Amino acid sequence: MEIKRALNVQKHSKDGKRENIFYGRCTIQGRDCSLTIDKESYSNMASTSLIEKLGLQPLVHAHPYNILCLSRGNDLQVISRCLVAISIDKTYFDEIWCVIIPMDVCLALLGRPSLLDKRVTHDGYLNTVLFSKEKKSFALLHHINWLNANHK
Repeated sequence: MEIKRALNVQKHSKDGKRENIFYGRCTIQGRDCSLTIDKESYSNMASTSLIEKLGLQPLVHAHPYNILCLSRGNDLQVISRCLVAISIDKTYFDEIWCVIIPMDVCLALLGRPSLLDKRVTHDGYLNTVLFSKEKKSFALLHHINWLNANHK
């Protein structure tokens, strides 16, 4: 359900400032990867292809569960997860637990778990996301232009 929703987001204004899904790039193990940030998604997700291509080690999920996959018309079982090291614009580094599922929309999707942990503030008018890590502030602009908010 979460993956399909990313494909069906409609812009509410001509300039797209009210779009609530961010698309961009990140680096995982030295490789450029597509990244989606969706505050409505209940999980952080990594694609099966990302895990396989980078040779990351999946672990059995302690509490497997099902998610609805509209494009497949059935439930998709989440049985594994992986700790993924992500960097963005050489200023932000983090390790994030992601469930592993087959998806084509992006290679990594950050949802509510990451956003809540970082105390993210979303400004719909400016279409920015503000958060902090280790007493450093970061601003996420639409199209994933990361800026260190401390160096304006």
